[in-house]
Formats: sequence, structure tokens, C-alpha cells
Amino acid sequence: SGDASFYNLCLTSHLQSMMTTIIEATSEEECSSLFSLLSHFLLPEQRKLSCKKILKKPIPGLYLQCVKPQSNLFPVILRFDRPWTYIVTSKKKVIN
Repeated sequence: SGDASFYNLCLTSHLQSMMTTIIEATSEEECSSLFSLLSHFLLPEQRKLSCKKILKKPIPGLYLQCVKPQSNLFPVILRFDRPWTYIVTSKKKVIN
């Protein structure tokens, strides 16, 4: 189904970007199932540096995080020192 292929793409990109993934969502409920799936592939130290609560902006240094919809992502994302995956849940879009 469409959801299965979207989750597959999210997981593949999450693994390819060394578990540095930002999930854009309007609510914690919208972020929850994808966060839960991807968190199973984090090491314990990476899990400690992750945040399930919706943040205003992506935070460099976190591994898995949820953020509210962004109008201009690039100034913040350019400060990340690892490869990253950015997932827009509402559009089922994966950027890496």
C-alpha cells in the first residue's frame, strides 16, 4: 500500500543518513507512529539525543526529532554536521 512504501522510504533514508531524521508534523499524534518506527533503529545513545515533542525548529546534534512545519528550512539544516533526512508527513515527502 501507499503507507507501506512511504514508511519503507522513510526507514531507508533514516538508515542512510546515520539516523539523523527530522519529522515535520503539525501534532505529536501525527509524528508518533513514524517516530516510534524509526526509534527502533537508534542506538541507546542516539535515543537519548532524540526528541518526540514538536520543536519550533530543527536542532543540530539531535538524531530523531519532530518539528512544526517550516517556512525556511535551509539556514538551520545547513548547520547540521551529519547527513540528514527530512520527512514532511502531510505530503508523504522524504528529502535527503
